[in-house]
Amino acid sequence: MKKYLFFATVTLILAGCSNIEPEPPRKEGSMNKEYKLPDPTPLTADQREEYNNRNAEYRNNVNE
Repeated sequence: MKKYLFFATVTLILAGCSNIEPEPPRKEGSMNKEYKLPDPTPLTADQREEYNNRNAEYRNNVNE
């Protein structure tokens, strides 16, 4: 019985070590595509004022 277990273990070990590739196969996918972000639009006066108010509030609360 021990011989069968030994041979089964050796067979599994040797079968697991066959055909080892040095690198995984390269696949063409969405990772090699280039995407362009939309051009930024300038802020309006109201948006700029709101941004400055929030930024000032943040800096006042963080730097106490």
